[in-house]
Amino acid sequence: MNKGVTGIGSNYVYKICIAGAESVGKTSTVNRWAHGWFRHDYKSTVGVQHYSRTIEMGQGENKATIKLIIWDMAGQEVFKELRKSFYDGASGLVLMCDITRKRTFNQLPRWLSEATENIGGEVPVVVVANKGDKKPHRVEEKDISKFAESLKAPHIITSALTGSNVTDLFELIGGMTHKEVQGLVPKGHDWSNMAKNPKPARKTSKSSSPGRTSKKARRG
Repeated sequence: MNKGVTGIGSNYVYKICIAGAESVGKTSTVNRWAHGWFRHDYKSTVGVQHYSRTIEMGQGENKATIKLIIWDMAGQEVFKELRKSFYDGASGLVLMCDITRKRTFNQLPRWLSEATENIGGEVPVVVVANKGDKKPHRVEEKDISKFAESLKAPHIITSALTGSNVTDLFELIGGMTHKEVQGLVPKGHDWSNMAKNPKPARKTSKSSSPGRTSKKARRG
C-alpha cells in the first residue's frame, strides 16, 4: 500500500499496525473502536486481522477525510516470521502493553525493533497501556511516559472493556500519521507532549468494515 493513497470516498488512506504481546487486548481495542462493542470470549489472533474505519480530521481548509486500516498483529512468538510481511506499507504504529502485566511492557522495545525493521524505517508511534480499568496496575505511568518520550511518542492508557480513551487513541495515531505523511510536520517530529490528559471515552458512531486474513485459535 502506498502511503497516503487518495481514494474514492476518502481523501487519504493509511495503514496502521498495532503490535504487542499476546492477550494485551489488541483485538478487543480495535473491535471497540471499529464496532463499538466488547466481547469476553475473544480467541488469539493467528497471523493478522485488519479493520477499517473512516474518520474526519481538522476543520475548515484543513479538514480531511481519512480512512484508517488497522492491522492487528498476532502476539504469539510462533507467528514472528509470518508477521514480517504484514508490516509492509505501514504509515503508523501502535505499541500496546497490558498495564497489569509488566512483562508485556518490558517487551515493547522488541516489538518496536521488529516493526521498524519490517516497515523499513521509522513511522509515528503511540505507546498504549491497555486494561486501565483493572487493578492492580503493575506498570507505573511514569515508566510508560519515560519509554514513550524516548521514542518522541505520546502515551495513553486505555480500556477496551469500558471504551475509555479508545477513540482518542485512533484519532491520535491517525492525526500524527496524516501530518507526517503529508509533510505538515517534519519526519521524526516530537509528539511526546500529546495525550498527557486524554479526554473521556466517546461513543463510536461511524460504520466500519472488518477484513479478516486469518483464522483464530485459542482464547488469548
